[in-house]
Amino acid sequence: MEAAVIYVRAHGDLKVPFTYRVPEGEEAEGIGWPASLANFPLGQWIADARRFYARGDMDEDRIEQLEKLGMIWSHFDVAREEGLSAARGWAAEHGHLPAPLDAAHQGDLAEERPRRRPPRPGA
Repeated sequence: MEAAVIYVRAHGDLKVPFTYRVPEGEEAEGIGWPASLANFPLGQWIADARRFYARGDMDEDRIEQLEKLGMIWSHFDVAREEGLSAARGWAAEHGHLPAPLDAAHQGDLAEERPRRRPPRPGA
């Protein structure tokens, strides 16, 4: 849990890549990582926490702790929310929602839609 707290403090969120390991050495300690956590597989730990949560195998205290840190339980939900946020921003800026295919709003929107949309059956 300590690694998650430090990661949020350093990065502003808990969107930890699966392959992320706590850095080691003097530079890591300079940004708040204690030597005792060096090389800890935080990305894998976060993925395991998501699995335990989905199975209902996580205690309420741990759920509450992770939610206070901004835990993302589902990548699909995050992608949807980011897409909706970009669409709202585009509409507010341009006065309409239909955006050109090459449009982007704060690095998101039309160019991201095909990658986020699940494949259609039979496609």
